[in-house]
Amino acid sequence: MPSKAEQKGSVTLQAYADALQEWYDANPGVELRKTSIDIWDQEAMVTAVAGGTAPAIYPSNPLGGWSQPEINSAFKQGLAADVTERIDSSGLVGKLSDYVRPAFESAWKVGGKYYGVPGGYSVGDGIFYRRDLFAQADVAEPTPKWTWADVQRMARALTVKDRKGIAEPAWALSMRFTSAGSGLLTELPAPDTTWHWRSDYTSMADTWVTIIEDFRRMMFEERSIVSDISYNSWNEVTAAFLRDDVAMRPGNSTSYFDSPDSDTSFASLAKRLDKPVGDVVGWMSYPLGEQGQFPGRRSFITAYSFNPDLDSEALDACFSLYSFMIGPGLVQQVNAVYEKTKDLRQVYDAGTLTPILAETRGKLPGSPEEAWGKQFVDAVLGAGSRMVVPERSSYLPPEEKAGPSSKASEDAFSRWMYERGDLDLRADVRRLEATLNKQAESFSSSVGKEEFVAGAKKYFAAHDEFWQTDAPEFHKQIFRPWYDDRVLPALGE
Repeated sequence: MPSKAEQKGSVTLQAYADALQEWYDANPGVELRKTSIDIWDQEAMVTAVAGGTAPAIYPSNPLGGWSQPEINSAFKQGLAADVTERIDSSGLVGKLSDYVRPAFESAWKVGGKYYGVPGGYSVGDGIFYRRDLFAQADVAEPTPKWTWADVQRMARALTVKDRKGIAEPAWALSMRFTSAGSGLLTELPAPDTTWHWRSDYTSMADTWVTIIEDFRRMMFEERSIVSDISYNSWNEVTAAFLRDDVAMRPGNSTSYFDSPDSDTSFASLAKRLDKPVGDVVGWMSYPLGEQGQFPGRRSFITAYSFNPDLDSEALDACFSLYSFMIGPGLVQQVNAVYEKTKDLRQVYDAGTLTPILAETRGKLPGSPEEAWGKQFVDAVLGAGSRMVVPERSSYLPPEEKAGPSSKASEDAFSRWMYERGDLDLRADVRRLEATLNKQAESFSSSVGKEEFVAGAKKYFAAHDEFWQTDAPEFHKQIFRPWYDDRVLPALGE
């Protein structure tokens, strides 16, 4: 509960405190205590849950380092309470917004059980761009069907003496790989090995080498990129964007909602230019691959989990608090803030533009378009309407222990992004594949061979059906030949 002094200085905190007090009044005898643990630190949280010192409620995603297979592995290890019965009895799934329900059930239903509840829905990362600078340079704005080739062309056109086209974080190249399907096409089932999977970069080396070459051309020849190996957060690319050093920067759509009072918000940039924020900054989901596949990151669900050591009464209280604060409590807070500020930008943010519960939007004043502009809202809602890519967790049991780390891949991407000179990229790709397969040899899957083969067949068949609808050209030109030639033989078909 915020202190009286904190409430006095913040309309938002006062509204939050009033909503929380309403829940307190309806639940006498329940006491909430704040803990000081860093809930975003994977190692700290895993240690705390295993040691019995974790808070009652905590974000689920950090348990597995934001990797869904590792999150599922954490659930398998008992690091979160099973809340299936409470989700079912409350009818929560039926109350979810249409775009939330398939994403939640695909990723967070593990072995038929739920170990988390929806915390927030994000349409994922994309690219912010300066609409005013695009207009000045007479460059057409991005569309939902744009590709990374379009980004390269735009960045080149927007690069002038004192400004580059785009600022990129240290993981930027991996997003281009993802757009081409690397998360799917670089891993083959290998049921006869101990880990049941093997890496395969060499069979599609032409694709990966071309992507690397295009990025390095932007970086070292066209000089349209601002980036550095130290850009490990959004802070650096945000600063370059706000200084007018670049015309584009990647980022999660939720950054659009940063407080107008913050010096690092887009609203403050628009205020400096004396223009509506919607006229200054636009956003578009990550570009597609060349065959229409995979934006760099699709929409995803953040979740909350509950301490597995809670008794039934405490778990009921936690679930009640969660249910209230994403439903009536949220609506109460937002309307109270609007009554005092009359500012729709205080109404529509990540939790209300794409709310968890379907009924929420109808209980709020105004519209998000009035708050943030039609371009941004259309782009976000369009990204959120995409179909959900089949998740392994829906077809294969979670591993009891996480698999090989991503360090070898991260080191390779860092070299390709920042090391100058002529690199033997094909040799690098072969080396990365060999390293990952060597690491996999030291891991043993907790899933039996027959169970793995049965689940993998269903998983890849689901992808076959998905891509026929979502990206038919990708399905015809890339996925289906790969599926027939590489996947099915590996699974004994």
